[in-house]
Amino acid sequence: MAATITLAEIGVYAQIAPNVEGRIITPHITAARNLNLEPSLGNDLMTAIDLSVDDQAGFPETYAFFEMYVKPYWCLTSYVRFLGVAGTNITQFGVTTAADPRNTFQQASDQQRANMLRQAEDDRKVYKQRMVDYLERNDFTLDNVSYVEEDSLERTNTYVNPIRRKQRRPFGSRFNRTGYNNGLEI
Repeated sequence: MAATITLAEIGVYAQIAPNVEGRIITPHITAARNLNLEPSLGNDLMTAIDLSVDDQAGFPETYAFFEMYVKPYWCLTSYVRFLGVAGTNITQFGVTTAADPRNTFQQASDQQRANMLRQAEDDRKVYKQRMVDYLERNDFTLDNVSYVEEDSLERTNTYVNPIRRKQRRPFGSRFNRTGYNNGLEI
C-alpha cells in the first residue's frame, strides 16, 4: 500500500475543518506527493517509505523517518496547495468564489488569507529543512540502505536565518576608497 495522509493528519499541523470533502483535498494530497515529495526524496526512498507503512517492524528507521519528518512536510505541503484555492470554484462561468448560502459567515479578507498562506508556507519550509537535516546527519541511510541524494533536494538552510549580533570592526581596518588599508597596499 502506498503511504498517504488524511485530512485528520493535516489537521494536526494546520487549521482545517474536518468536513472538507475528500474530492476537494485528495488532489492536493496527491499533487504534494507527486510534485514535492517524490522529486525531493527520489523513487527509491519513496518506495521504501511505502513498504515501511505495510511492514513497520521490517523498516523501523524508514517508518520513523516517515512519521517524524515526511508526514509533517507532506501535510503542510498539501495544506498550502489547498489553501491557495480554497473557496474557489471553476465552472463554465469562470473562476468564482463560493458565497455562504445561509449568509452565516464572512469570507476571509485577501490579507488574512495571505497571512495564513505565508505562515503555512514558512512552517512547511521548516519541516522540509528538518527532513533534509535528518537525511544529511544519517548520510542518506535508513535501515542499512543508502539512498541517492536527489538533485532537487535543497541542502542549504535558506528558510531560517539566525539572528546574528552586529559585528564591530576595529576602526583601523576599514578600507579607504583607494584600496589602501592604513597605508598598506592591498
